[in-house]
Amino acid sequence: MEDNDQGCQSGGMNQGPRGKRSQREKNIERRLAEIAGAHSTLGMRRTLGWNLKGKINDNNDNDAKTCMYFVPFECRDDALSVLQALFKKYDCEPKSSSIISQDGMKLWKSVRENVIQPLKKAQDMQILSHMLKRDWKSHLHIPMDVIVWLIRVATTGNVTMFADLGIGTCEMALKVLERNMNIVQLMENKNGTKDMVVVSKLIWNMDDFVPMLQVMYGLKLWMPRIQKDHETNAMEKNPKHLEEPSGLRHAMMIWTKAIHGGYVQMPENREKAKVCMTNAISAVLFCGIDPVFHNGHGLLQIQGNLLSVLIQSIYKLMIDNEECTIEQPNNQLTEFEEWALSSAKYIIDSCQHYSSLPAISDEEDASEADNQGWLVMHMILRSWSIIHDKHVSILLFYSKLCHVALEKCLGWESTAWDHQVTKLALKMTQHVQSCKNENNNNNNNNNNNN
Repeated sequence: MEDNDQGCQSGGMNQGPRGKRSQREKNIERRLAEIAGAHSTLGMRRTLGWNLKGKINDNNDNDAKTCMYFVPFECRDDALSVLQALFKKYDCEPKSSSIISQDGMKLWKSVRENVIQPLKKAQDMQILSHMLKRDWKSHLHIPMDVIVWLIRVATTGNVTMFADLGIGTCEMALKVLERNMNIVQLMENKNGTKDMVVVSKLIWNMDDFVPMLQVMYGLKLWMPRIQKDHETNAMEKNPKHLEEPSGLRHAMMIWTKAIHGGYVQMPENREKAKVCMTNAISAVLFCGIDPVFHNGHGLLQIQGNLLSVLIQSIYKLMIDNEECTIEQPNNQLTEFEEWALSSAKYIIDSCQHYSSLPAISDEEDASEADNQGWLVMHMILRSWSIIHDKHVSILLFYSKLCHVALEKCLGWESTAWDHQVTKLALKMTQHVQSCKNENNNNNNNNNNNN
């Protein structure tokens, strides 16, 4: 039985064979925390629910909804009762009137013997968490409602409530996504009977990402409010899952794996997809200015991985679109650059709004507030260093981000960019030449004196 998963290792949650971290791992985590803490805190703002004293979504965004995959459990007993209901549902012989096809019977048997019964045997909490971390094979069939339960427990977090169970559910969810396991579901036929079938791998929508950050983790956003026809999160008024950030860490890891594996569906309309990705990327960036990302929880690396897959996914949508032909690669690249420039302007302009949130640095005098968002902008641009995969799309996106930031810092209009660059270059050349002349004159004077 293998207890480790590469995905959770990247989040700083590597566990030993008995679920306990070694002293070496603790030392590494402590050292990483010291390194992270050594960075300047200038520009950090309290943007997440841990810093809002239980009052999340108080910026007129409390009408946001989250989908069924991201509704946290109120308590451990609630989560275990849902799991017991799943055991009762699948650990039995299907009624002949429920499943009529031979293929459906085979799928039911596979689910019962290879997934449900092994989990049911692990009644103890610690044993169950280890069972979830086992080396699940890629040919398995996983019921949709089991995946929903895994993601809900993993993203609820709260180590006090779930102990090691949150880590186990996260690891199993990551394996399901990484190994492209078959997802099955009971579907109702036209004649009223039910059958178990393999469903599409697109199991949730990209539009669900930002509402999840708002509702579950209290992210404060300055963007058009996003409403979904899903059930409202029951934890808005009592966010017990915000005791520590393991739920957010697991959520970002699961989204990263799901987007990379093609489990997340983009809006069908191309322009809506662009807006959706702009909102998602800006949300991840502004999550990263919260101090919880810089307190040694392993969130920075996970944030970098998520930013990477988000930017590359919209790049591939534009470059690899069915309408794109071999004769039109430059036009498609231009479309991405235009989107990157538009997104960069939106992000840099939003820095001014986030600067009004409470700062955490004693060096930021309240009487000299960062009204223009310079320090927040500094934090956003620093996110470049946490992205290790420098794909061409990453380079293009951050070049536009730096371009817009520099325009704002220098007070230039984008239409006069080339002129201003030439003007600045001429001034620099004149300054360098003046320094050379002054140095030569000094040398000549010294020689004459000698």
